[in-house]
Amino acid sequence: MRYHHSSTQSAECLRLAVKHMTQQQASFHPASYAVWYQDVAGINPHLPAEVDELLQRSRWLDDGNVYVLYDRYTAEFSTATALCIGESVSHHLDQVPESAEQMGHEVSRFGDLLEGWSDTQSEPVSAGGEAVIADFVNRADRALYLARTQGRNRVILTPRPQPANNRQIEPQPR
Repeated sequence: MRYHHSSTQSAECLRLAVKHMTQQQASFHPASYAVWYQDVAGINPHLPAEVDELLQRSRWLDDGNVYVLYDRYTAEFSTATALCIGESVSHHLDQVPESAEQMGHEVSRFGDLLEGWSDTQSEPVSAGGEAVIADFVNRADRALYLARTQGRNRVILTPRPQPANNRQIEPQPR
């Protein structure tokens, strides 16, 4: 929340807020000050009615009441929301080691595939070998694009296409 009061106006709100704070059981903390500042400044038209209702019920505002008012009327987001965000971040951070391990396995598989391909490159290309190489490059290219669509830092392998009726699959042009 941004406040747009002059120094004179904010000093008067400060004086009134502190006066109200001293008449309550709640501790003197920023949440209490924010609630009373907004109450005396008339920033939130619904806050004074709820403060009056709470005072009629219990005569004093304690820290519990103040935090309820703070969450409801002055906080940018509630304490419950902040805790939920924190739990969500913690949950995702807990999954990082598992994801890294899975990525390591995928990188290892890709490395094994490249090593096998590298071994075949030292041998002369036999009849039809160009088609095998073109198929490999084409599959690697498709795997890269598929990994890219699934998110950053992904490594995947595409399955070898199954020939229909035992026919040789021609590599598709890129």
